Amino acid sequence: MSHLAFFFDYTNPEPYHQLVVQSQKMINAAFWNMWMLADDQSPMHRLTVSVPGVGSIESKLGEPTIKLHVESNSPTLYYLVKCHSGTLKLVVGNDAPKSWDVSDWVFAFPVTVTNDTVPPGTQKYREYVDRMGVRPGDFSLAELFIDVSQATTWDRKNSYFKDEDWQSQSTDVQGRFEDFIRGWLQQMADGERTVIGVSIEAHRPDSINHNAPTFVPTSCETAVYPWIAPATSRDPSDGPDENALCLLLMTDKIPPPSPSGLPYSGTFVDATDNHQGTFCMNKAQFWDSWLLPLLQEINAMTEVYPAKPYVDANWDGSGVVGPRYYIGYNPDHQSSTDPYFRFSEGWEGWNWSSQRHESSGEASSDWGSWWNHIRVNESATSSSCIRFMPGGQAITISGRSDFHFDVLQTGVVSGPFKTEAHYTVTSNWHLNFALGVVSDGGLQIARIDDPDGTPACTSTGYGYDEGIDAPWEDYVRKFSEIINQNFERHLGAVLNSLQNALADQHKLFLPASGTFLMRDALFNTRGDLMVSLFYNGAEPPSTAPRRPGYLHGLPERLPLHKAVPRVPPHKPFEGPGFKFPRQAPAGEKPPAAEKSSGPRMDGSAQE
Repeated sequence: MSHLAFFFDYTNPEPYHQLVVQSQKMINAAFWNMWMLADDQSPMHRLTVSVPGVGSIESKLGEPTIKLHVESNSPTLYYLVKCHSGTLKLVVGNDAPKSWDVSDWVFAFPVTVTNDTVPPGTQKYREYVDRMGVRPGDFSLAELFIDVSQATTWDRKNSYFKDEDWQSQSTDVQGRFEDFIRGWLQQMADGERTVIGVSIEAHRPDSINHNAPTFVPTSCETAVYPWIAPATSRDPSDGPDENALCLLLMTDKIPPPSPSGLPYSGTFVDATDNHQGTFCMNKAQFWDSWLLPLLQEINAMTEVYPAKPYVDANWDGSGVVGPRYYIGYNPDHQSSTDPYFRFSEGWEGWNWSSQRHESSGEASSDWGSWWNHIRVNESATSSSCIRFMPGGQAITISGRSDFHFDVLQTGVVSGPFKTEAHYTVTSNWHLNFALGVVSDGGLQIARIDDPDGTPACTSTGYGYDEGIDAPWEDYVRKFSEIINQNFERHLGAVLNSLQNALADQHKLFLPASGTFLMRDALFNTRGDLMVSLFYNGAEPPSTAPRRPGYLHGLPERLPLHKAVPRVPPHKPFEGPGFKFPRQAPAGEKPPAAEKSSGPRMDGSAQE
C-alpha cells in the first residue's frame, strides 16, 4: 500500500482539534537556517565552555541538529552539537591538562521539549508577533524549546568522536569528562534557549482572527510521532528523517486530554519536499463547528414554502386560482442559524431535509341548484447534501425542491361537472467550491463557477389538467430565477467567510526560524483538512533571495463580495392566474334563487 493511501485513508488527529506535524528533516532545516543567519561570532558558531578545575572546550560549531526519540517515552529527543574544529582540555590529577582535537566530533544530549509562556509586552513577544504577521491581540505565546536543564549526562550511542575510542580512556579521564559534561550542561541550561517552535495561545480568540475564532489555538502540547513505513510491521526506530514532532492544539478554551499523546494512525509526513510538514484540522472542527453552520444559510435561501393560494369561483363555473409561495423564507424559521436548517451526517457526507409544508384554499359560488366549488392544495419539500472528495479539494453542495399544486373543481351548472388538475415543479441546484492555496501562502475556499450559460439552478415542471388555461411554464421559469437570484444576491457573506477564514491559519505557528506557508490542501477520507506546510526560512546572507516556486503560478486571493443579508419578503410570489372556462351555456343565467352562504361540499344540488 502506498504512502499516499496511509496519508489519505488512515490519518486521524483525534483527540485534538489541530495538529502541526514537523518532520525531523523540517526541524533540522530550520536549525540550519537559523545557524546560517547567525553572526560568525555568535554562540551558534563559537563554543567556549570552561568548568573551573575540570576542563574547557573551544570549538567552531556546525549547525545544531536533533534526533527525535520514538523508541520509548523518554527523552523527547537528542540534541546534537557538531564541532567543526577545536580543542577539548581536561584536568586529570596533577598532570598538565590533556588535550583532544574535537574536529568532526558530535556531542549528543538527551533532552526534553518544554513549553513556556511568552507574555504580551515583552520584546520577545513583539519579535514573534512581527514574524507571524498577525495583529497584536489578547493572546500569549507558547514557546517550545529544548530544555537541557533536564539532561544530566551525554548519550554515548548518538555521540561521535571520530577516531577516538573514548571507552579505552582511563577511568580518571572518563570520570573527568563526565564532570565536564555536567558543568557544560549547567551552563547551557542557564544560557540562551534553542527554540523549536512557537504557537499562539489565545485568551480571546476573536481578537486574532475575527472570521474564524474557533480556529485559534488556546492550548499547545507536544509529542513525538514515529515513522512506520507503509505496509510494514516494523517497530518505531530513532533515526529516520520522517519521525516527527507534533504540536497538539486545542481551541475554544477546551482543556487538552489527559494523559496527552497522539495515538498512531497514518503517515502525516515524509521526507519528500511536499510532505515534510503537515497541518491537520479535525473534521469535527472544520465541518461540524464551522463549515456546516455556515452553509446552513444556503438551506435557508433555497427552501420553498407554500403560502395560502389565491382561489376565486364564479356562479357560471368559471374561476381563477394562483399558486403562492416563498423561496428563501420560512415564517416559522426565519433565521438561518435556526437548528431547523442544521445538516446531519450521513453515509457519504451531510444531508438536510425540510419538513413537508402544506397550504390550501377554497372558494364557492352557490346559487341554489347551480353551484361552483374550487379547492386548491399546495405542498413543498426541500433538501440538500454536501459532499467532499477524499484526496482532493472539491466541496459540492446540491439540493432539490419539489412544489406541488393540486386543483379540484366540482359543481352543477345546467348539469354536473368536475375538473381536476395536478402540477409539480422540481428545482435542482448545485454550488461547487474548491479548497486551495493562494499566492500569499494561505488558504481560501472559493466558489467555482459553472461554464458560461449554465445556471446554478434549473427547474422542470409537469402536470395534467382538464382544459384549464394554466401558464405553468411561467412558474417553472420563476422558480429557477428566484433561486439563482438568491445565490447571486445573498451568498456574499458566505463566500467571504469561505475565502478568508483560513487565510491566516499558517501564521498562528512558527518554526524555529522563518515562517510556514501552506500548499497542497486536501481532505483525507475522514474529512479532516490536511495541508502541507512549506518551510519558508529567512534567506541566509550567502544565498540569493528566493520565493518558493510553487507560489508563482497560484491565483491571487479573491476580492470580497458584496454581502446583502436576506430580509423577509413583503409578500409571497404570485404569478398569472390559472383560469377555468365558463361551464354555463352562453347567455344563460342562474336560477332566480337566493344565494346560499357557504360552499357545497358533497356535490349535490340544493332543492
